[in-house]
Amino acid sequence: MKNKLIDTHLHLWDVEKLKYPWLDEVQDIRKSFDIKDYQEATALIPIEKMIFVQCECLAEQYMDEVNYVSEIAIYDRRIAGIISWFPLELPDAEAHLQILLKNPLIRGIRGLEESPISLYASYEFTDNLALLQKYNLSFDIGVKTWQLPQGVTISER
Repeated sequence: MKNKLIDTHLHLWDVEKLKYPWLDEVQDIRKSFDIKDYQEATALIPIEKMIFVQCECLAEQYMDEVNYVSEIAIYDRRIAGIISWFPLELPDAEAHLQILLKNPLIRGIRGLEESPISLYASYEFTDNLALLQKYNLSFDIGVKTWQLPQGVTISER
């Protein structure tokens, strides 16, 4: 009997529903990749569960992405969680986070740092990281090499 696996970094996207600016730079994959594509690609792999990780749609569409994946999770029950993008830098982040947490699939937040001015150096952002512990959420950090000092600071906090 083969071991069952957990795919901890599932990406699915629909270019008709959401906008993914980064795909403009990667023309070879600038098309939708849905659950049926995934199922076909992994048909011979005994995947027991999957965790969806946000795919960098436009920031203002993050709740739409969560809803999109939640609908897919009804179809494929192996989706056991969602790691969503979330604006931790907001002064009223906790109120917005409570709205996000109405979705029972939310397991954590992912923060990719793409801009030249580090969001990870923002006091609002780093102070609000405490909310993740309060609500038992993970934080997936993504930094460029020049942002490693900020990444280390966040990890220490």
